[in-house]
Amino acid sequence: MHIKKSALGQRALDLGLLKDPGWLDRLDEQVPLWVVLEIAFQLMETMDPPTTSYD
Repeated sequence: MHIKKSALGQRALDLGLLKDPGWLDRLDEQVPLWVVLEIAFQLMETMDPPTTSYD
């Protein structure tokens, strides 16, 4: 497997994005659209969290 793919997979595992180390052997597999959407929504919430009023 390409070294860059392995490094990205390991980083995702270290950060908790991947829970199962078995995914490191399957980095070339396709993922369902809902997985991509969940990641996108998590990124959006991290970059621009919902604001709440302190009043």
